[in-house]
Amino acid sequence: MLSAASKIDDDIVLVLLDDYVLPNPKKQPVDTEKLIEDACLLSRNDKNAACVRFNIFDKSCADLSVAHMGFYKVKRDFKYLCSLQPSLWNLSHLKSILKSGENAWEAELNGSKRMRKMGVDAYISSEETLIHINALKFGKYMRDKFVDYADVNNINIPPDIDVFVKEKKSEKKSEKKIMNLNSYRKRKK
Repeated sequence: MLSAASKIDDDIVLVLLDDYVLPNPKKQPVDTEKLIEDACLLSRNDKNAACVRFNIFDKSCADLSVAHMGFYKVKRDFKYLCSLQPSLWNLSHLKSILKSGENAWEAELNGSKRMRKMGVDAYISSEETLIHINALKFGKYMRDKFVDYADVNNINIPPDIDVFVKEKKSEKKSEKKIMNLNSYRKRKK
């Protein structure tokens, strides 16, 4: 990623790694005007803004006392201050945060420490600007939500893949398990 970033000649970049999928644009179009507004936050309004994240709004990571243009500042002590989930990044901050030889998970954890040292901030959008689906868990399991999406949209999935399933048992509890693809599909019927 650092190598690719060094070849970009823009100030703002959209980070969308290969295990994320944008839904069918005819059913859920990307709000490009909102993306441009989000980019303005990074380029003009806050020089300490490193990124604007588009993962589903999570109050546990947001400092609700610091709101700006429909965004909340991510808490400085949040474990994943740096996130490579779909986001807009100030390219110079991203280059300073990434280090050669780190995988995505290491880059997030170590990058969070570097962001704190640099004194730069991450923001999270309070709206679903860039709807996305994460296909993989731990780099090797297909997520159940992606399997459901793939089945509806006729996307072929290798039959020997295992599925990471997260079932909500109550408001505060969920059960996580790994299932084979065929077992998961049979259970869904």
